[in-house]
Parts: sequence; C-alpha cells; structure tokens
Amino acid sequence: MEDNLLTEGRCRDPLVLWSEHRILLDGQNRQRICERHGIPFKITTLDFSDRSAAREWIVLNQMGRRNLNDDQRAVLAARLRQVTSREAKKVRARNAGRANGKNGNGSNLPHTPGGKIRKRDTRVEAARQLRVSRRRVM
Repeated sequence: MEDNLLTEGRCRDPLVLWSEHRILLDGQNRQRICERHGIPFKITTLDFSDRSAAREWIVLNQMGRRNLNDDQRAVLAARLRQVTSREAKKVRARNAGRANGKNGNGSNLPHTPGGKIRKRDTRVEAARQLRVSRRRVM
C-alpha cells in the first residue's frame, strides 16, 4: 500500500469518519502513510444511529473491498454476528418489556402468541451476508 501511495503521489480513496463522534472507521493505514510522507488525502463522513450500526458498516465495508479467502470471510462473519446478536438482544429485551405491559383494557397480553419473543438466527444471517457456511461462523 505504501509503495502504491508513493508511486501515485496521492490517496485515491477517502478516509471514512463517523461524523457525529469523529471516529475514523476506515483508512487508518492510509492516513498514517499519507501523514508520514506528506501525501494529501480526503475525508468523507457517514452518519450512524449507534455504535452497532457503525460496526456493521465496518465489517461489510471490509468484505466488500477485499479479495478474501473463506477463512477471512468467516472471521468477518463472526464479527458481524457479534454486532447483530447484540442488537437483536436489545430489541428482544425492549419487546419483552412491551409484552409485559398493560394493553388498553387493563389485561396483560404477551407480545407474541404464547408469550414467546422470536429470536433471530444471527449466525445464519451473517453467514448468508458474507457468503460462508453457517458452520464456519462462531
């Protein structure tokens, strides 16, 4: 990467910054190399609702821009699963709170039939998104 930046004398891809928090999400190596050699670079900003959304973008961005082997895709899928699993747990907890609340006529009604809140299979979701077997996603 350093050789390419020095040969071209410029950084083709902008660095990506989470605008609200001013956190660099993509381009740490390019930034370091450019600053070391005085090569100009551009910055683009993105907005995310929360840290989970930013982390999901990072993983999907890594997947989309690199030629990865199956092992590398499996690692990214595991990271994506962690992010989506945390988010799914938050949603289930929020929905459980609603399920235990009172409805308009004063009775307690569960959120779903039988009082169960359906779980997402984040392993399958991550594997499908990153094109690896679900067995490879930890």
